[in-house]
Amino acid sequence: MSSTNTIPKIKQSISNIDFLDKTVEDRIALQFGKYFKIKPKLTSQNIDRNRFEKWIDQETQISLQNLKNNIADDNLNNLTTVYKESGIVEGTVLASPSQSNPNYFYDWTRDSAITMNTLVNVLQTQMSEEKSKTKFIPLQFSCVDVKLFGTILKYMNKTYDIQRTKNLSGKPLMKGLGEPKWNVDGSAFMGSWGRPQNDGPALRATTMIHFLNSLKHFGYTLEDVYPFLEPTLLNRTSLVFNTEEELFNKIIYYDLRFVVDNWRRESFDLWEELNGTHFFTSMVQLNSIRLGMNYLREHLDWECPSGTSISAFLDTLDSVYNLLLNFIENEAGFVDKLTNHIIENPQYKYKRSGLDISSLIASVLTHDPITDELNNTMPYNYNSTWVLNSLHGLSEKMQVLYPINHPLNALNMGVSLGRYPEDVYNGNGESEGNPWFLATATGAQYLYGYVNLHLKNKMNLELDASLDEMKESFWHNIFDFSSSSIRNVDANFNLVIPYGSKMYFETIQTLITYADSFLDQIRKHVSDQGNMSEQFNKYTGFQQGARDLTWSYGTFWNTVTLRTIVNKEFQKLEKLE
Repeated sequence: MSSTNTIPKIKQSISNIDFLDKTVEDRIALQFGKYFKIKPKLTSQNIDRNRFEKWIDQETQISLQNLKNNIADDNLNNLTTVYKESGIVEGTVLASPSQSNPNYFYDWTRDSAITMNTLVNVLQTQMSEEKSKTKFIPLQFSCVDVKLFGTILKYMNKTYDIQRTKNLSGKPLMKGLGEPKWNVDGSAFMGSWGRPQNDGPALRATTMIHFLNSLKHFGYTLEDVYPFLEPTLLNRTSLVFNTEEELFNKIIYYDLRFVVDNWRRESFDLWEELNGTHFFTSMVQLNSIRLGMNYLREHLDWECPSGTSISAFLDTLDSVYNLLLNFIENEAGFVDKLTNHIIENPQYKYKRSGLDISSLIASVLTHDPITDELNNTMPYNYNSTWVLNSLHGLSEKMQVLYPINHPLNALNMGVSLGRYPEDVYNGNGESEGNPWFLATATGAQYLYGYVNLHLKNKMNLELDASLDEMKESFWHNIFDFSSSSIRNVDANFNLVIPYGSKMYFETIQTLITYADSFLDQIRKHVSDQGNMSEQFNKYTGFQQGARDLTWSYGTFWNTVTLRTIVNKEFQKLEKLE
């Protein structure tokens, strides 16, 4: 690594104006080299790095355990005994054990899929650790919690049943797949609700394909899993599928078909409040189609339950993928010239800014660094200027909206994040919105994802913002510079920091510290026992809303696991210095 600060490179960003000549490019670069500096990042006035690392380790274990405590599986816990009167069945994922004020004692399609995807990531991580051993014996695990294989299979088995259960969203195996939540006994919830929610089937298909891909990555098939689960951990005869082909034909196919048939239709957002078109929903739908196509290309000898060939279904998926991609990038209004961030719900611009943590969650879930390809074809990856600026905009707004963030003003630290600036849901009614654990963790997760993408690919850092826009962009929170130094230059450009330069090293280090500071906000508000509810009060910092929210624990575990990956990659960079 260069020992001196490499002069940044200039890259033209506007194609419809004359290119800068080399002399002007060099002048801009030299001026940046003189005036462009990284802002100091204060981790915290009171944080001890050793204590912080110890807390991270402890909270990660607690989060995974508390997540498993909320999944009905007799191999993991005694939920079916404790809640026997409710009729809770194995494979059910409780959003929260809270049954009153508020009542989250339901199985949400979206939450359950995201939770199960976390378990897939857990198994992927554990199997990677197992395989890193000097002697690797297939299917003889010492580092892998094999019970989780059974947990995922029970979840998929329950999915088969609810796909075929009558509900208020529509016919079974058709529009009824958009039903957002279920009673814990597997029966349909018949109360009034924001339905349909068309992200659920896409997320469910994504989780199942991730699971199958993860098995394949280690040389296994679904059929290889059964022997070390039977007879104590799983009764194979209780499953409606025996092979991957049966799993596809009986479950995955219908969720993919739902996306094909319903991606254009309006539905409620993941917060269950707005009926319309949503960035989150469209992104997870597109991702499920991508994964489905990649998976099915290896199974051309199969046949769909409709009787059509896999090749014909692939043609349909490919057509929908291109239509949906064009919709996301050009038609939906998720980006426009009046803002520099994602507009989550374009039809509601008259009442909302469009800033929403769900935009970041969408990017994270569709670019999973644990069970997916690092450079998949999905748009709005971690280096998307639009999504980075969404994080910046949320942080700026919530720095002001939440009094517990006020002491952090001008400290260049992560803040406690909520869902969106206009939020009024307090966890058990409406008054004022608060920070959420999963939202704050997502801020950190996105930044770790950005760093991971660049380090693993040895990518240059590209600041995709013209000079006059810099003060409104994410990078304004990272860099300090004098705009007066080049105020006479009429140009739009990007700043490129070369991989391996001193400035690159320092910028990456700053981004990691910045991500850690979001986790530090969580540290301040978890209970002494490591519990996380849905929210914490914006004035007092005390927890409120549904207790032990499963999604909070899953997001934290995924965030810290990605942090571990990033720190290992950063150590490689340090050796180059």
